Amino acid sequence: VWTVTGWHRHVGTVGDYYRDPELASFSWRDGERVARPLQHMQMTTVAVFTSSLQPKIIEDYSHVFQGVYKEPQMVQIMDRFRAQLGRVSKEIEKRNEQRLNDPDMGFKNIHADPKIVECSVAV
Repeated sequence: VWTVTGWHRHVGTVGDYYRDPELASFSWRDGERVARPLQHMQMTTVAVFTSSLQPKIIEDYSHVFQGVYKEPQMVQIMDRFRAQLGRVSKEIEKRNEQRLNDPDMGFKNIHADPKIVECSVAV
């Protein structure tokens, strides 16, 4: 779940690029510096409908295992996974504090924080 979600988050967080038809769009005509309106509107429509909020990866999904074979074991595995994600989130918070205090950095990186990352399996 984390591998799929992490990779999807890494390559799929592109919504900001699509605001500008000079930067990113579905297609351009040779020699034109900007996408044509129809192609850009089609692309933004796809971006809007595929970017709805999804459940966070750190949320409790124990309800998914109700009534399945080895339910208690499955819930226990997910509880351990969520605990690991909680530790990852705390480490990210700690590193972000260091980044904010580093004059060469000065910004947070929340791109992989499980409290923010949406579960790609839900997409």
